[in-house]
Amino acid sequence: MSAFAVFGVSRQLCLIKAKKAVSSKNLTYEEWLKESELKAEAIYKQGRKVILSWRYDAPQFCDEFIKACDKDNYKDLEVRVLSIIGTTKNGEEKISWERYEREESSSLLPQ
Repeated sequence: MSAFAVFGVSRQLCLIKAKKAVSSKNLTYEEWLKESELKAEAIYKQGRKVILSWRYDAPQFCDEFIKACDKDNYKDLEVRVLSIIGTTKNGEEKISWERYEREESSSLLPQ
């Protein structure tokens, strides 16, 4: 099961969300586009993290995705992993995306 993904804030996704939210009634295309860009910037500043990448089998692939991202158009990038957080009343597992914390590589070395 692919259990790792990159979460963060993307200007492009904020613009898509803003364009859906801004009504084009009584606005020219240029006015609508300007309003959408202003709303997108407000959404970007809020900083709500969403999933940006495909699901990967290992965190190294997420690191490669992050390295490829343009730092001007993405912020607060982090690797998250699917974790089981409990069970429902029906006995089904509840899963959630949790921040992935890497173990210190030095702690794995013999002393």
